[in-house]
Amino acid sequence: MLIVQGERDAFGTPTELSPVVAGLRAAVTLHVVAGGDHSLTVKGRPREEVQAEWLDPAAAWIG
Repeated sequence: MLIVQGERDAFGTPTELSPVVAGLRAAVTLHVVAGGDHSLTVKGRPREEVQAEWLDPAAAWIG
């Protein structure tokens, strides 16, 4: 399981998500987008730049 999580996600930060991830039986990879919100948007940074930071790890995980 791959989880791409924004650091500032109002629905749950990576810290808040950690106990849930720890309780899962599946292997979990958690990729945190620094400064990202729920939509993985980072204030002051172009969307394409931010996407480049998590799309490559996501593609590698799929591959």
